[in-house]
Amino acid sequence: MSARNNVIESKEYKAAQAVAAHIHQDVEEKKMHEKNEKMLALTSLEEMRLVAKMGMRYVDPADIQPAKILLVQKLSDIEVLHTADGAVPTSGQFFHTGYQTILDTFDCFVLFAKKDTYIDKRKPENGEKPVYQMIGALQQDLSLFGMTLRASQSYALNTLFTASVTQGYPMFAFHMHVESKELENKDGKWLIPVFRVGAIETNIELLNILFDLARRFDHDDGHQTLHTSPPSQHASSSAVLESDVKPEDVEDVSDIPF
Repeated sequence: MSARNNVIESKEYKAAQAVAAHIHQDVEEKKMHEKNEKMLALTSLEEMRLVAKMGMRYVDPADIQPAKILLVQKLSDIEVLHTADGAVPTSGQFFHTGYQTILDTFDCFVLFAKKDTYIDKRKPENGEKPVYQMIGALQQDLSLFGMTLRASQSYALNTLFTASVTQGYPMFAFHMHVESKELENKDGKWLIPVFRVGAIETNIELLNILFDLARRFDHDDGHQTLHTSPPSQHASSSAVLESDVKPEDVEDVSDIPF
């Protein structure tokens, strides 16, 4: 298999990125349209949000990628990751590129996951390695974000896949808590994200919102909604799969192809 099969060139994943951009732009435009039409002047900094898309009317939504959440490694280039006030994350923390915030942990729903392969440009002789690209929604505001799970990180969603298939509910219905964990072998130490599977969401309105987002990424053109009663509460814990992947297999954040 050639390097052209690298996940960077995945047409399906790029299509999912474009969908995410369109969803975000459509929601924001519908939410703010009426207020924008009536606004004659800005009276506060908060009102800047009402015209956040001004000047971008003719920008291709496919060029507006979802924000990324990056797990900071010891060898990460933290100089490019900083908050508005100049704070930089430390190893084991997460960085949200959209909000420019540092997170110790975060809670989310997983909407989309795709397994592919990539070739480490630093060591192409090692051949292809597994990678999962995922798109999720933060529980706090349902804003979209992406993560790239490479090498040993590619196992991070396995417990969610198992819970979804075993319990018979889609991935997006599960509350997920994400934290970091340090792994170690004879070659050194490195960090992976740990996705802990929690309770199933029971609010049918929220489930329909998540369902609508998830089916768009899944390229389902249907317009059905969830009319059944919400599922009962379940809870399960996640397991961390240890790996013999070496620390150098974990990419620097500046090279993540999301």
